[in-house]
Amino acid sequence: MGLEGSYIRVADAQKGIWPYLEQHHEVAFRLNLLLKVASCLKIPYLFSGQEHLGAPIKEIEEFIDDGISFRSSFSLLNDPQMRASLYAKQVTQWIIVGSEAHISILQTARNLKKIGDEVIVLNDVMASRSIFDFSTAIGEMKEEGIRISSLETICFELLESIKHPQFNENKKLLKPLQYPQMDVKKKVLTSV
Repeated sequence: MGLEGSYIRVADAQKGIWPYLEQHHEVAFRLNLLLKVASCLKIPYLFSGQEHLGAPIKEIEEFIDDGISFRSSFSLLNDPQMRASLYAKQVTQWIIVGSEAHISILQTARNLKKIGDEVIVLNDVMASRSIFDFSTAIGEMKEEGIRISSLETICFELLESIKHPQFNENKKLLKPLQYPQMDVKKKVLTSV
């Protein structure tokens, strides 16, 4: 995995659905970290959503410069305007996150895989309202050859080495993932 040709797609990270998702606080926290790393590494990202789901969640607001691209279809590629826009970007590698795993993420991942793009979904940066739907989506994507990974795994793959010029900055950003329940300065476990 490399930086060239990579793009992050954030699906439906919106206030109208977010509170109903399993693990929504943890996923929002990790989504924010992913976007900080992407900004540091200059990986472009696309925010897409459904108009009826409202404004973006607060954890991603600072990253939205061009707004959210609204669509009526669940898959990005089923929307003619989105499809044309995506083809113009010449993306070959997608990292897909957001909600819901079993609807927008699954359908977009399938369609991108069909056209030959590399597709990676981050299982700790996506969610569904039901853990049953989430696990079904993971199983289906895995069966179809879509790579299932995690935020920390992908971030270190993008960096490739401690010699990467952005390594130290990204290491600091990712520190909360390494010690999620520990006050790092005091080295004392705290309750979540």
